[in-house]
Amino acid sequence: MEKTIIKNKSNQNWEDFFKLDLDRKMDFYEKDGKIYDCLFAQQLSKELLESLFDIADKLRKTTKTKEGADFIASLLSHKKAMLYFAQPSTRTFLSFLNACHILGMKTSEIRDSSTSSEVKGESHDDTVRTFSSYVDLIIMRHPAPGSAERTAWLLNNTNRPIPVLNAGSGKDQHPTQALLDIYTLHRQFKGHIDGKRIVMVGDLKRGRTVRSLSYLMKNYKNIARLLIISGALLSIVSNGVLAMSAKPKGPKKYIRVAVSKDAKSVRLYLKGQYSIFTLHTNELLKDGR
Repeated sequence: MEKTIIKNKSNQNWEDFFKLDLDRKMDFYEKDGKIYDCLFAQQLSKELLESLFDIADKLRKTTKTKEGADFIASLLSHKKAMLYFAQPSTRTFLSFLNACHILGMKTSEIRDSSTSSEVKGESHDDTVRTFSSYVDLIIMRHPAPGSAERTAWLLNNTNRPIPVLNAGSGKDQHPTQALLDIYTLHRQFKGHIDGKRIVMVGDLKRGRTVRSLSYLMKNYKNIARLLIISGALLSIVSNGVLAMSAKPKGPKKYIRVAVSKDAKSVRLYLKGQYSIFTLHTNELLKDGR
């Protein structure tokens, strides 16, 4: 998290840059071949996930003793983080706050933009540029779509960029929550997620975590079934096709979903290593599959 200038600055304005396909701008959020700004679930490869799981397991074990906790708290004791939560949050905020404390980071926080200088007319851009003078990392949660990415884009085009970590951005994505979910699956299945049936149920229209978790699932082989189920008014689907379409580097795999108007049947087209089938939601509930 060193404050060095990222060489690949964008020569496009934000509106044009934001419209680019993710695979065309992924490198912009990297540094020396590694993730610099953590904004999208697509940035997390299986190799990186496995490495993070291993680190998390070791942290869980090490911090159970005072000696271990003190050692971990010394690792980033020279770093400072800003928790910029412009959207109400309890669990996500406390999770990040405690994670920073475990690693020894000093924290500052803004939990209501009405208490910042933005209420006096200062622009959001000026606000986050000011943050970069005080801290080494911004952990950001915001109700506006694209807000976390815009902040990262803005800072990467300055002479004092700092990493931005997306803690939930509009209805876009919530990659860190999805990371926690996939880690939970990893622990529950003792490291063997391949070949499992995964069902996502609920308010998927506003479910940014569902989008992020679905992208992470593409890292695993032979997922027998990836089921996405919701009522018609809460569907993630637009015009019969799932809004998200994963196009990762390497072998092409993507997801397309068609839902009947009465939301009683779902057809999932899962290309690559996946299968194609039709699911009737009433049968799912009846048979308990």
